[in-house]
Amino acid sequence: MTMTSRKVLVVVDGYSSGSQLPRVMAERGWDCVHVSALEDIPDYYRETFDRDAYLDHFAHGGDTAGLVRDLAAYRPSAVVPGTESGVIVASLLADALGLPGNDPARSNAHRDKYEMHNRLREAGLRSMDHYLAHDAAGLLAWADEGSWPVVLKPRASAGTDSVTFCPDRAALEEAFHRLHGAVNRIGERNDAVLAQRFLSGQEYFINGVSADGRHLVTEIWRTDKISVPGAGAIYDRSVLLDPTTPATKEITGYVHDVLDALGIRWGAHHTELMVGDDGPTLIECAARLSGGLNRDAARHAVGTSMLDLLADLVTEGPASVHRLREAQRPHRFPLWQVQFISDRAGVVKESFYAELLASLSSTTWLQKAPSPGDAVSVTTDLFSSPGIVFMTHADPAVLQRDYETVRAWEREQRLFTLA
Repeated sequence: MTMTSRKVLVVVDGYSSGSQLPRVMAERGWDCVHVSALEDIPDYYRETFDRDAYLDHFAHGGDTAGLVRDLAAYRPSAVVPGTESGVIVASLLADALGLPGNDPARSNAHRDKYEMHNRLREAGLRSMDHYLAHDAAGLLAWADEGSWPVVLKPRASAGTDSVTFCPDRAALEEAFHRLHGAVNRIGERNDAVLAQRFLSGQEYFINGVSADGRHLVTEIWRTDKISVPGAGAIYDRSVLLDPTTPATKEITGYVHDVLDALGIRWGAHHTELMVGDDGPTLIECAARLSGGLNRDAARHAVGTSMLDLLADLVTEGPASVHRLREAQRPHRFPLWQVQFISDRAGVVKESFYAELLASLSSTTWLQKAPSPGDAVSVTTDLFSSPGIVFMTHADPAVLQRDYETVRAWEREQRLFTLA
């Protein structure tokens, strides 16, 4: 144990975007202690984790009371989840330590997508027609009562993990047997599988932060996806929209209502929804940082990043959120994020991402890309994407041309060679 005179933030499962928190908090004169809620950490999470960035490390192991005693020695001032798998444990620890957070009695609905939509129905909000399947017979009977296609997914995962579009009974039954009982992308077993009616429309994801039940939305991203045979849809590109404009008012209002219904009152949140002819409908809402955050790109376009918003809330308290709510300004620059897509699997021999970026007219930020020796997979979800490039330019036509250049390099297999 290494004691410190500085304030301490406890990060639960500091993987993915949460892995950036120790550096962001160090800039504010804070230290971090890490708690692992996951017993078996997937490789793609482990690769983002820097144990040396933390004063100490603890495993939850189901003993919340014992863990609280260990953490109390550091006199922590806040607890946050670093990624999806840490949401429930972070709520439990914050409550037990008497620190700000979300009510642990309601935190199951912050992760379980079945309970999530049940809460929306209770609140009278637009929600999906859904069914929690424990066996194939009950699932098929429910599916036959309504329209096709049906979307199948784990009830509590992330990153478009195993999201499968099923056009008929045969595809639905095959997907159920593949998902039921399998270990999902965040290391948890699917004891049941969630089925939802397909929603048509335009998909968006929304990032923000809340304090004392007052919500601030800073990023609305319009997402374009493409279908993957035998799976669902993967991210193609996302275009940043400004939440201060009249055109996004309906989305922002609905997200606020969803957060209220789910009891997400404190911390970062990431919401995904579909907007159809009848308005927005929730896909899912997470009480944590968005994955794949690029701090520098967000600061350039928005003026702040989700990481900075959360760090300001932790260090300054609710006043930081309330201040921004009262003086929120329009975005400064356009921003696109383009998800790299691989149709090959193997070990990278050489990579040429620097050459790609040099050929683009936009200002760019590269978010993860495979280096020589890294393994790449065929892209079926966010976890298997070989990276993201964030692009900004004042002219949307330039962004479109640069996007097309990225896809051309992929088609021509110019981004990397395989050993």
